Amino acid sequence: MPYNFYAGPCKLPESVIERIRNEFTDYRGSGMSVMEISHRALPVLDLLERTQEKIRRLMGLAIDDDVLLLQEEAHCNSA
Repeated sequence: MPYNFYAGPCKLPESVIERIRNEFTDYRGSGMSVMEISHRALPVLDLLERTQEKIRRLMGLAIDDDVLLLQEEAHCNSA
Protein backbone atom coordinates (compact mmCIF):
# COMPACT_ATOMS: atom_id res chain seq x y z
CA MET A 1 0.00 0.00 0.00
CA PRO A 2 1.60 3.33 -1.01
CA TYR A 3 1.71 6.25 1.39
CA ASN A 4 1.90 9.84 0.22
CA PHE A 5 3.65 12.21 2.63
CA TYR A 6 3.60 15.20 0.28
CA ALA A 7 2.07 18.42 1.55
CA GLY A 8 -0.27 18.56 -1.44
CA PRO A 9 -2.45 18.54 -3.30
CA CYS A 10 -4.27 19.43 -0.12
CA LYS A 11 -4.52 22.52 2.01
CA LEU A 12 -2.26 22.57 5.05
CA PRO A 13 -3.85 23.47 8.39
CA GLU A 14 -3.31 27.10 9.42
CA SER A 15 -1.39 25.95 12.53
CA VAL A 16 1.14 24.16 10.28
CA ILE A 17 1.54 27.23 8.06
CA GLU A 18 2.11 29.39 11.15
CA ARG A 19 4.74 27.02 12.55
CA ILE A 20 6.55 26.92 9.21
CA ARG A 21 6.45 30.72 9.09
CA ASN A 22 7.90 30.99 12.61
CA GLU A 23 10.64 28.40 12.14
CA PHE A 24 11.63 29.24 8.57
CA THR A 25 14.38 31.67 9.57
CA ASP A 26 15.03 30.33 13.09
CA TYR A 27 14.59 26.57 13.39
CA ARG A 28 14.16 25.70 17.07
CA GLY A 29 16.24 28.64 18.26
CA SER A 30 19.27 27.81 16.10
CA GLY A 31 19.24 31.22 14.41
CA MET A 32 19.19 29.51 11.01
CA SER A 33 16.66 27.99 8.64
CA VAL A 34 16.57 24.19 8.68
CA MET A 35 17.70 24.44 5.05
CA GLU A 36 20.93 26.20 6.14
CA ILE A 37 21.92 23.75 8.88
CA SER A 38 24.33 20.93 8.11
CA HIS A 39 22.75 17.52 7.66
CA ARG A 40 25.17 16.32 10.36
CA ALA A 41 24.21 18.94 12.95
CA LEU A 42 22.28 17.90 16.05
CA PRO A 43 19.09 19.86 15.20
CA VAL A 44 18.79 18.06 11.84
CA LEU A 45 19.69 14.65 13.28
CA ASP A 46 17.04 15.20 15.96
CA LEU A 47 14.50 16.19 13.29
CA LEU A 48 15.22 13.01 11.33
CA GLU A 49 14.96 10.81 14.43
CA ARG A 50 11.66 12.40 15.51
CA THR A 51 10.31 12.03 11.97
CA GLN A 52 11.23 8.34 11.88
CA GLU A 53 9.59 7.79 15.29
CA LYS A 54 6.38 9.49 14.12
CA ILE A 55 6.29 7.40 10.93
CA ARG A 56 6.78 4.21 12.98
CA ARG A 57 3.94 5.21 15.31
CA LEU A 58 1.57 6.20 12.48
CA MET A 59 2.24 3.00 10.54
CA GLY A 60 2.38 0.69 13.54
CA LEU A 61 5.98 -0.35 12.85
CA ALA A 62 8.26 -1.99 15.39
CA ILE A 63 11.16 0.00 16.85
CA ASP A 64 13.62 -2.21 14.98
CA ASP A 65 11.92 -1.64 11.60
CA ASP A 66 13.97 0.65 9.40
CA VAL A 67 12.43 3.86 8.11
CA LEU A 68 14.33 5.23 5.16
CA LEU A 69 14.19 8.94 4.39
CA LEU A 70 15.53 9.21 0.86
CA GLN A 71 16.55 12.28 -1.09
CA GLU A 72 14.84 12.89 -4.38
CA GLU A 73 16.63 14.81 -7.09
CA ALA A 74 15.18 17.08 -9.69
CA HIS A 75 16.64 16.94 -13.15
CA CYS A 76 16.20 19.71 -15.67
CA ASN A 77 16.81 19.24 -19.35
CA SER A 78 17.62 22.36 -21.27
CA ALA A 79 16.43 22.51 -24.87
